[in-house]
Formats: sequence, structure tokens, C-alpha cells
Amino acid sequence: MGRGAGQPGPVPLLDGGLPRARPPVRRGDARARRRVRRRRVHARTRRPPEAERPSWPGNATDPDGDGYYEDLNGNGEVDFRDVVDYFNGMDGEGMQNDVQYYDYNGNGEVDYADLVDLFGQVE
Repeated sequence: MGRGAGQPGPVPLLDGGLPRARPPVRRGDARARRRVRRRRVHARTRRPPEAERPSWPGNATDPDGDGYYEDLNGNGEVDFRDVVDYFNGMDGEGMQNDVQYYDYNGNGEVDYADLVDLFGQVE
């Protein structure tokens, strides 16, 4: 008797005969869905900034082309170093002068909610 589509297979057993937990769903898939959902909401509610580039940090990039600079260290991806750089620069003059590039949640200021948003984009 064959299994139909969507039906689970046999549960793998450990040496003692206890069932072994199935591997969890890949985290990247859930993160990608949240990121896409968040981008759709942001695209409807916010306009990209008009100026060309932020003054701080000089090597920041916008990897997804949405007008918000998430890659603060310029390595081409959003990672934990970018979150640390964001935290360290939140009160700095450079970031405060370029709020339009770092206000990920659209409330008009650089704050911890933006830091949490950036953390959620880490791949």
C-alpha cells in the first residue's frame, strides 16, 4: 500500500526504540516569507528617499534596492555585524542626519523598532 501525497512517512526510531523528532522546517523559508510580507506592507506605506546616499557609513549599501540601507558594513548582505553597527550608530550624528535611509518602520525616527526590523532581515 503506497503513501498518498501529503501523508507522513514512517517515524524514524532511535536506538532505544523511541521516536526521533523530525527535522524542523527550514528557518530561511519562514524568514523569507516574513521579509516578503513586510516589504509588501512597506512598499504600500512608504516612499523611497529622494537623496542619493547616506553620509554614514560611507560604505553602506542597499542590497534589495528598496531605498533603505540595511547593509551598513558594505559586504553585500545583511548580517549581525550590520545590526551591531546600527546599534552603535543610532545616536550618532551621521545616522540622525539621514533618518530617511534607516527608518525601516516608517515612523520618522531611528529607534529600537528599526533595529528589531533590521535584526529580522538577517540572513
